[in-house]
Amino acid sequence: MKHLRPYLPVILVVIPVIILILIRSLAPGSFKPDASKLAEASFSGTNLLNRQQVAALASKPYIVKLVHDDARQVNPSSDTLFISTDHLLDKENLKAIRNHKGPVLLVSDDKTIAAKAWMILAQMGYHDLFILNVADSSEVFKYKFRPDTTAGI
Repeated sequence: MKHLRPYLPVILVVIPVIILILIRSLAPGSFKPDASKLAEASFSGTNLLNRQQVAALASKPYIVKLVHDDARQVNPSSDTLFISTDHLLDKENLKAIRNHKGPVLLVSDDKTIAAKAWMILAQMGYHDLFILNVADSSEVFKYKFRPDTTAGI
């Protein structure tokens, strides 16, 4: 014990710091390190579903409606969840999303909010996340685009 006495202040500081670092690194709420791999679904568009694809899903999706704080509503059914964008990462909301077995459909009036929520939840380890794509992207132009040839002169 006499040999450890001069090192006691250092030990009393280092051991709690090591314990806190281990607790922080092993916490379940941390983000996964490979964001580029997780974002691949966003680049390829496989995380977007339209209404026909939602109807063709094997199981009924859990609908998460992202609303503004002033438009917060009561949840009308057990398979729909209205979440304020400020409270997406609350424990009860994350637990409700994680407990659902099957696809989770993120719905928002603003596409960027749904995309941000998808990326955050995907990085946290949630699977079967999709964004409802309301706009039809199969637009066909009436006329072929022809650049003005005299503009470069």
